[in-house]
Amino acid sequence: MPVLITVIRGTCQGDIHHVGDTFTCDWTTPDGMCLGAWNALAPYVTALLCGGDVAWSEEKGVMRLHCVDPDGITLELRRVDR
Repeated sequence: MPVLITVIRGTCQGDIHHVGDTFTCDWTTPDGMCLGAWNALAPYVTALLCGGDVAWSEEKGVMRLHCVDPDGITLELRRVDR
């Protein structure tokens, strides 16, 4: 079951990511995603891939996280059940 990553708001300092960009991933860095964002997301992607969730999420299988850049983008991670 892959994870869908969507940029939902903010401005990427490196102008790499834009609101509406999507990435589908499993255990490796998605093509086109900067390593700064991936390093912030990777532990949470792993949790979703293993069936986990976080207590603060309002919806199971969904997490919203911020890039390491404090003025950067917010991303939604969504477990995609096949």
